Amino acid sequence: MELPFKGVRVLDWGQGIDAPFCAKLLAALGADVIKIEPLEGDSSRRSGPFPQDIPHPERSGLFLFLNTGKQGITLNATSATGQELLLRLVARADVLVENFPPNALQSSGLSRDAFLKANPRLVLTSVTPFGLTGPYKDYLASELGVHALSAELSVAGLPDRPPLKKGGEIAQYLGGLHAFIATVASCYKRQVTGKGEHNDVSLSEGVTSIIGMATRHAAYLGKPSPRRAGMGVGPTGVYPTKDGYMVTMTRGGSNWQKDFEDMMREGGAPTEVPTARGDGGDAQEPIQVRFYRWMEQRTKDEMYHLAQKRRQAFGPVVTAPDLLASEQLQQRGYFERVEHPAAGPMTMMGLPFLLNGERSPMGRAPLLGEHNEAVYSGLLGLSRQDLVTLRQVGVA
Repeated sequence: MELPFKGVRVLDWGQGIDAPFCAKLLAALGADVIKIEPLEGDSSRRSGPFPQDIPHPERSGLFLFLNTGKQGITLNATSATGQELLLRLVARADVLVENFPPNALQSSGLSRDAFLKANPRLVLTSVTPFGLTGPYKDYLASELGVHALSAELSVAGLPDRPPLKKGGEIAQYLGGLHAFIATVASCYKRQVTGKGEHNDVSLSEGVTSIIGMATRHAAYLGKPSPRRAGMGVGPTGVYPTKDGYMVTMTRGGSNWQKDFEDMMREGGAPTEVPTARGDGGDAQEPIQVRFYRWMEQRTKDEMYHLAQKRRQAFGPVVTAPDLLASEQLQQRGYFERVEHPAAGPMTMMGLPFLLNGERSPMGRAPLLGEHNEAVYSGLLGLSRQDLVTLRQVGVA
């Protein structure tokens, strides 16, 4: 399979999620990605999940996911020798992805200008909570803080309850995705201009960009967006089934009452549906009340297929084990079985798209410092004795 970024050398000098996720996507498209870690390893190595809940730097589920398909080296970039080696690597790279706060780089004696001076063709992508300019440029922020400062929390949750944050590290993964898009665009632009670029990616702006309802209300109508308990022309919400929960949302313009009756008729006689009184039925009871009570006797899978036959966009609330067993995802080859020398066999998620009908292989994450010799000797020309010395003085 010919991948579009074959031959492109990328330095992943990021910690945590966003910058490494960007580099992971580049690796999946064929780039030669070198993961640069401090001597103690990326901070994500200390995040789980871990097998048997026993922390181990080579068995972090987060690190193993974020760093598939990369080579890995260690480097103490706070030392003068380490900084010299980093600039030599930058001079031989096509892309550098990093996520250090501006003041953190300055205090270490490095700068983004120095990277671009070392390699004028470099595509440098920086990911920070608020961007590299503005009054917040040096501020730190958690995942929750970014959501709060992006107005996303203000539109999430029920009207009479405190704001809610959606699950997962959305801001950081979204930041990595935006960094990937900017990096790809700059790489193709460089083919025309011959010059590199500096991409400035803001996590908070990324979250703001996907909550259009809130910003539209404020910018267009001059008032905040209301929080709503439900949407749609018919009953909408999350309701229990026999084995979990189902999201129901009826189509605009559809005769959802008839569809509800038809689903009950096909899935079981209406007389099976208990009423609040338990007397076997009440024709005056609202159809949606009878329908949701009847749905409690059916499985998520039954309800999903009954609704889809009538073009009603119901969706089962799936769990992670449900996903791993998904016939849809398995048939599309979304999961890849990967062997890791320290963590053993594991199932990895692939890219969410096919390239000309094929799935790009993910590969595995590197061990800490696994490719020091290959990179420092093979790329920079250092001898084995040089590597021994670097280890002894705490540089690599």
